[in-house]
Formats: sequence, C-alpha cells, structure tokens
Amino acid sequence: MEVNGESNTQGIIQDLDVSVADITNPMSIESKISAEDIEKAQSVLELAARKEELKGKSQDREQRRNFAQKIFWVVVFYLGVVLFIVFFNGKLTEVSDTVLITLLGTTTANVISLLVYVAKYLFHR
Repeated sequence: MEVNGESNTQGIIQDLDVSVADITNPMSIESKISAEDIEKAQSVLELAARKEELKGKSQDREQRRNFAQKIFWVVVFYLGVVLFIVFFNGKLTEVSDTVLITLLGTTTANVISLLVYVAKYLFHR
C-alpha cells in the first residue's frame, strides 16, 4: 500500500487488527492473524525503519556539507584579514615584528587545527 510514495504502515497494521508489540513479538499473538500477515507487517515495519535511517543519514550529509562550507568561509575570511595586515604593514601603520610573528604563528596553528578537526568530523570512517 503506497500513499504519495510512502508506505502506509499504520493502515496495514490497523487492517490486521493487532498492535505493533504483537507484530514484533509473534509468540504473544493469539490466532487472530496468519503467519503470512505477520511476515508482511514485519517487512513493512523494517522498511519504515530503513527509510527513517536513510532519511537521517541524508540529513547528516546535508548538515555536514553546510558545516564544511561555513568553516571554509571562516578560514578564508580569517586568512584574508591576516594577509591584509601583513601586506599593508608598512603602508598604513607600523606593526612590530613580535606582533607579526605572533599573528602568523597563531593563524597557522588555528587554520591547521580547524581544518584537521573538520576533516576528522566529515571523514571519521
């Protein structure tokens, strides 16, 4: 039974006049329904569970893609600011060598650690 592309799990279970607990534990069922109906209902429940699992995985992939894009643009902006400071160091204002070394060192460490963290999250398997 398909309704708008999705299985009508509740309709099948109601047609069988049993509860979900009865279907998942066939030993507790009296002689209300046949073994074929039990197998059919179990397969419908398994299909519904698989669809939910696939839906969750699809949502995870979408969220990971959005997260990766946002992290990428944060890194690009951060590096752009650092490049601006280094490039215009002598032209606009004079920044001491200690500040430049600290800025470049922390920027490098932050970018590398952020990208490693994101890569481990996105490709954890």
